[in-house]
Amino acid sequence: MKNPDNSNRENLDANIIALLRIGFVVIGEWERENNGLQLIYTNDPKGKAASGGRPALYAFAVEGMLKYVGKTNRVLCKRLNEYVKPGSSQTTNKNCRKLILEALQGNKPVQIYGFAPDFPLCYGEFRINLPAGLEDVLIETMNPEWNGKQEEQV
Repeated sequence: MKNPDNSNRENLDANIIALLRIGFVVIGEWERENNGLQLIYTNDPKGKAASGGRPALYAFAVEGMLKYVGKTNRVLCKRLNEYVKPGSSQTTNKNCRKLILEALQGNKPVQIYGFAPDFPLCYGEFRINLPAGLEDVLIETMNPEWNGKQEEQV
């Protein structure tokens, strides 16, 4: 990965720049391994974006263009590994894996960004799952291609 520290933003779309502004960091990239996928961490997975089991968000970008936003309530690196070998019933994982492999086959880099806030956000005595709420609004406003086009409600 050419730019793990986020310092060169000239090749990033506005959606990725917005994600970086709210705290997403580059955590790695996907690479082809034989006929499959391999996750290469370019930043410490135990660092700023590692979830440690806390709710987290992640995003995939192809050549600096946002393609997918997802969330997990588990350890982020374990969630990402489900794209390497998705289960038979994991349709989203299988679809994203196929799209990642297609991009890589076309020699297009696929970056992985992560966001795992380590502070509690509360409303009164209720703890708020910030990544879950952010995922909804990010998908709604940014409309990442691999999340599926959002249809307008009639």
